[in-house]
Amino acid sequence: MDFFVVYGLTIISVIITVLAQVFVEGSYSKYKKVHNEKGITGMQAARYVLDNNGLTDVKIEEVSGHLSDHYDPRDKTVRLSSDNYRGDSIASVSVACHECGHALQDKDGYLFMRIRHSLVPIVNFS
Repeated sequence: MDFFVVYGLTIISVIITVLAQVFVEGSYSKYKKVHNEKGITGMQAARYVLDNNGLTDVKIEEVSGHLSDHYDPRDKTVRLSSDNYRGDSIASVSVACHECGHALQDKDGYLFMRIRHSLVPIVNFS
């Protein structure tokens, strides 16, 4: 019985993860084609959010990859994939602002962000 419970929960978890990824990719692809009215890039939006929240010391860097965007609390850097760093789509600005939200969580000492950050090396290893 335990065998079926463990594998059943694992399969359900994998299905939920795949469905979430499909939804994110679909939404990103749709809104990557829609330019924002201000014509600002993801990098400009990120700098605006960070500066207006007193995080002028947080760096913004361009990285390679597709949706490889992330915030690194170790060196206080928002890393945006080239499409989002240079892009002026709604998707680019949304992803950039989302990553800045993690910087704001770090500034506020948000507990779940610290827990997530501590789990990253374990997840990367496994």
